[in-house]
Amino acid sequence: MRAFLLGVTGQVRMDMESTVHQHPARNESGIRHSGIYWQTKGIPTPHPCGNFSYPSPPHDKKRTGPRPCPVCYVPVERAMNSMPTSSSVSPVLKDLDYIIEENSVKTESEGGSTFGGHPTLQQRNESFDIRESMTVHCGFVKGKKPGYGTLFDINDADLLEMEQCHGIVVASAIFGNYDIMQHPKNISEASKISACFYMFVDERTAAYINNSTELDRTKRVGLWRVIIVRNLPYVDPRRNGKVPKLLLHRLFPNVRYSIWIDGKLELVVDPYLILERHYKRFDVFEEGKANKAAKKYDNASIDAQLEFYRREGLTHYSPDKLPITSDVPEGCVIIREHIPITNLFTCLWFNEVDRFTSRDQLSFSTVRDKVKAKVDLKLNMFDDCQRRNFVNQAHHKDEMQQKGSHPPPVSPNESPGNSQSDRTTRFQPRKPVRNGRLLEAELDEKFEYISKWMTSHIEDGDRELKKPVLFTEFGLSNKNKNFDHSHREAFCRTIFDAIYESARMNGAGAGAFIWQFLVPGMEEYNDDFGIIPGERPSIDRLIKEQSCRLMALQRRHDLSRRSSKGIC
Repeated sequence: MRAFLLGVTGQVRMDMESTVHQHPARNESGIRHSGIYWQTKGIPTPHPCGNFSYPSPPHDKKRTGPRPCPVCYVPVERAMNSMPTSSSVSPVLKDLDYIIEENSVKTESEGGSTFGGHPTLQQRNESFDIRESMTVHCGFVKGKKPGYGTLFDINDADLLEMEQCHGIVVASAIFGNYDIMQHPKNISEASKISACFYMFVDERTAAYINNSTELDRTKRVGLWRVIIVRNLPYVDPRRNGKVPKLLLHRLFPNVRYSIWIDGKLELVVDPYLILERHYKRFDVFEEGKANKAAKKYDNASIDAQLEFYRREGLTHYSPDKLPITSDVPEGCVIIREHIPITNLFTCLWFNEVDRFTSRDQLSFSTVRDKVKAKVDLKLNMFDDCQRRNFVNQAHHKDEMQQKGSHPPPVSPNESPGNSQSDRTTRFQPRKPVRNGRLLEAELDEKFEYISKWMTSHIEDGDRELKKPVLFTEFGLSNKNKNFDHSHREAFCRTIFDAIYESARMNGAGAGAFIWQFLVPGMEEYNDDFGIIPGERPSIDRLIKEQSCRLMALQRRHDLSRRSSKGIC
């Protein structure tokens, strides 16, 4: 896969190159770039890295995994002196504004979220018609300003401090206590002063950080300035992470450049060096298959999204798309200059994530192709081995637990004697599903949340309790907004599939009880979860199918064969 960078190519080497048909004036000391000239100070001519050729990704004979490849960097001082004094020209789009609407109403089944403003399909399509002046959906549709009464809410003092950030911001996020905080290394003293380092966390992650280390009075852990986000817009932590990932220009209105790194990544190169000298699945349909195989999102939602894009004209990746090298970015690193056209690009990308699944790799190529159809942009994605040169990748917490290792300490200064690996861990039962925000969530979010919740309990049964897990009293209320009986069937299938997959692997998933079965004549005892067998043959078949496939796993037992006779 390729890492992704978004910007306008020039002396600061970013990967969205704009071609604007202008006739810039000559300037003996300047560098031509899209109609403007950038003044250089410290980089001699020719460039010190001018003769450096990027080698192919290293061949891994021992199959030790992906490795970094060499990258040429200049000294930090020279990199800082080479920063352009003015912004790049934004092709076509000059003025970008954002929709503000206190009470947005969802009028379509795939209309996104309250946070995103429920854009209609027509509004979505119009947002790809790039003009000189535009107003589009881009999250934060209500409230006075992003982070203030908009959902994804941030303390007033923190917002004020974020507004004071100019130049470069390095940002990351951890939601749902999903990752261990990684600390930047090899950062120059000049960058520590001039660049901003922000880590966005939810209250759950903040509690873990406070238990592992102490935030000082400036709310810092190492270089990271920790921002606690409240009133999160989504149930899914991964989807919440897409807000800072794609909308940094809204959270930091005065920043010129941003470097986004996923929470599992450790930055090991100075940000100015990355800006000055930064340099596999290529098929989005194959990426969809991989996401389903890894159970990163429910299959029906992935299939629906890809089918929608297929109808819009998306085709499988092939060499015919060259010089486009991939339809699927790694996406864990995004480096960009904040100008109107790049801000629009990430707004439109976020709107797809809000409208469909949280898997941003699936929507990237559609946004790219639609923008390129209107604006002459050249997109490049650098090799993953080059990305690995400036960030190290750690495992997510759940992956570390599966490998039998404990998370490392949060604090960069914690002594070895107090390390997390030296502590005794005890099993803590997970809480039942009583999430109030879940009641208001979209249907696909509910399915995803429940699927992850069940998987977590099954894993606890496998690894900690060493006992089977039985799920009881589950159901889908008919009071849900826009309820349809097919939703209840899809919900039951989500539960049944999780149990069957565990049972098939001899895991802890043992079974589930539906709430509730009734017989005709008991309507007065019915609540909004009741199911009367025979009323809806489709759900009857679903329950029978689950019973039969579970019994089939036990077919060597005579009792199971006799009990299933005539049913399966």
